[in-house]
Amino acid sequence: MSRRTSNRKNSNSLPKVIYVKLGRTKPERLKDGYSRTDFGQWQKGLIKIDPRQNAQEMLDTIVHEVLHEALEELTEEGVERVSGMLSAVLWREGYRKTSEGKERA
Repeated sequence: MSRRTSNRKNSNSLPKVIYVKLGRTKPERLKDGYSRTDFGQWQKGLIKIDPRQNAQEMLDTIVHEVLHEALEELTEEGVERVSGMLSAVLWREGYRKTSEGKERA
């Protein structure tokens, strides 16, 4: 299998991403690295993203939650380390959200 192909047979097996407020206040990083409100939540097959984040935080949150889905055996520390690096490189390389995530026919 080449590096460009996926183990997933079709996009139906990809997790669904929905945008929903996850707390009373918008998520923000505290000095200890934690937040009073979740940036995102993951459960098998479903990722919830709080839309009240800036674009760079949202990219990091999506990568973070997808890693939970793809590699359930990773510790939270491992997910944080990998998602932080991946999202930082993607952001530096100019990857940005260009639509509201609606499916196109």
